[in-house]
Amino acid sequence: MLPRTFLALFNPRAEVQISAPPAPGVPVALSWRFLGNAGRLRRLTIKVEGREEATYRRGTDTTTVKRTFARYVVLDTTEPSRIASGETLLALPADTMHTFEASRNKVLWSLKLHGDIPNWPDIDDEVALTVYPTALAWAAMRGAAPPASGPPVPLAHRVRELSTVPLLSGFAVGFCILFAFIGVFTYVNFVLVRPPLALGMMSVGFVYFVFLPSILLTPLAGGIVGRWGVRPALWTGLGVAASGLPLLLSPVLAGVLLGMVLVGAGTFFAQATATGFVSRAATTDRAGASGIYLAAYFSGGLVGSAALGQAFDRFGWPTAVAGVALALALAAILDFNLRTASEPANR
Repeated sequence: MLPRTFLALFNPRAEVQISAPPAPGVPVALSWRFLGNAGRLRRLTIKVEGREEATYRRGTDTTTVKRTFARYVVLDTTEPSRIASGETLLALPADTMHTFEASRNKVLWSLKLHGDIPNWPDIDDEVALTVYPTALAWAAMRGAAPPASGPPVPLAHRVRELSTVPLLSGFAVGFCILFAFIGVFTYVNFVLVRPPLALGMMSVGFVYFVFLPSILLTPLAGGIVGRWGVRPALWTGLGVAASGLPLLLSPVLAGVLLGMVLVGAGTFFAQATATGFVSRAATTDRAGASGIYLAAYFSGGLVGSAALGQAFDRFGWPTAVAGVALALALAAILDFNLRTASEPANR
């Protein structure tokens, strides 16, 4: 323990500044820079944590219970230029609790900075953070009564935060996923009811039990992403979906059903992975990022339905399946850009 503490004395030192008193629903600018060789750091994480402490007596003993009720990742990056210095928004939810201290109950906030240095003691700094009631924060910043709602995040900052290559790639992946899904499960019905399969309408309804494996497997996506990382997990889902495409061309019902199972499971899994990525990659405006992702996702379904419908009508089922394959391939290529902030740098 002592040698590690001694070695940590030679770590780069972080300076962190906040532009204004932080408060629930009041975005403030958080800036940082490192004094020393910041190039040694491979990953930088800045978090804000809220902790509740309650003290009570049991007989002659006094016990203090501590519970972390909030944890927000402000920054999590492996980009060297962002590690050395930078600025982002610190935006606590409007409905969270400000700092509060009484004799037996406390709500305490802290800012935690973690720097990952390979083969060396990491940087672990923690400073107390006073989160003011919203009204007091506004009074401190503007010298006036607070408005009914928090200040708007500057549009230019929101656009910049939502226009990073990883996020734009994540939006495009969502587009491709529903493009492929709709392309398969809209037009496979026509394949099922015509020769050589020639299923009746009642039988076609039962066919959609092929989604059962997808429903069971999708909740596992989060754990697999945690073990493998976002990109390998997404490639796995896309690969499973792609492996089912040749089976969709089979003249045998069992082959087509197995293909539908694989496409459904793969796209469901990929969708869960992509959604989680977008939520983690958006450092501040998560609601905006989720909204854009959903817009891109459903746009992919609309475009897929129209484009692959034309391909199916004019050139047949194999051409429509080929269009689905192209969409999955494009998603796999875009996956190279999905370097999530919560993913270790060596993945």
